[in-house]
Amino acid sequence: MPTPRQRNSREENAQIKGGETPEDWREAKRSQKDVEARWTKKHGKSHYGYKNHISIDNKHKVIRRYGVTAAAVHDRQVFEALLDENNCLEILNYKCFTTLNPANPRLRSDR
Repeated sequence: MPTPRQRNSREENAQIKGGETPEDWREAKRSQKDVEARWTKKHGKSHYGYKNHISIDNKHKVIRRYGVTAAAVHDRQVFEALLDENNCLEILNYKCFTTLNPANPRLRSDR
């Protein structure tokens, strides 16, 4: 099902991005607007909404930790929060995670 288009003015969008809700919105309009979701592009395609981030148990393959952010949030911004020190053998240091703590011996740069 396609996402409904939010027809906000530029001023309304600026207020929303600043964490405010436009004052002239009635209660009915406020309840129908998702002011926390964001637009992002991946592989040239636009996506609107949220992104799920998960940490999976190595042995049992179940989700141990999770996080939900706006779609525009990069994975590296929640990576360390989801990292479980007791559940990791080794982490490959992919290109997008190069700004993480380089002193961490479990991060290696193979790619």
